[in-house]
Amino acid sequence: MNKVVALLIGFVLGGVVVGGAIYLSDTRDDSSGTGDPSASPTATAAVATRVTEADELRIDGLGSMTIGMHVGDIERATGMEVDVSSDFSPQCRYGQLVGGPHDLFLMFSRRVLVRIDIGTESAIQTDTGIGVGDPISEVEDSYGDELIREPHPYLGDRGSYLILDPEPEDGLLIIFETNRRSVTSFRSGFDEQVRYIEGCA
Repeated sequence: MNKVVALLIGFVLGGVVVGGAIYLSDTRDDSSGTGDPSASPTATAAVATRVTEADELRIDGLGSMTIGMHVGDIERATGMEVDVSSDFSPQCRYGQLVGGPHDLFLMFSRRVLVRIDIGTESAIQTDTGIGVGDPISEVEDSYGDELIREPHPYLGDRGSYLILDPEPEDGLLIIFETNRRSVTSFRSGFDEQVRYIEGCA
């Protein structure tokens, strides 16, 4: 009889110890942030950020998109589907964000983002506040001596290309297309593709 009682007592005490350990483990406060979140199985990925007309075009991207991203990376970063056209060759195809800003076009080379086009009816501005319809003088005031002016390939002296290439070694630039008075469209990305006159055509 004593052996049975002893066995029961041992069983109960063992359960208390194990249960206490589990309770302490479950209620441990990690809110101090001193641990390594990357080591935790519950660490979460970065939250996707949709691209909107409020985002500003940079020389290296727009919103949560960065030049050089793969289509899949863009979809994860923005939480938006990318619809890539099957026109032309894999080396150059245009795409759009489904449900994204109006008159925004993305150029891909083998599904890698190489250029971002802001069309004539887009409300998107650059990170210095330049948008379609702004006078040439405002572009010049924003970028000063960093701008290079070239004749417009189609308009001749009735328009121009204003090219911003502040760090040629990084291979990125912005081109503002203008008529005699104002910006009609602009684009950013890798030097080679941004200089394409007719997109992928």
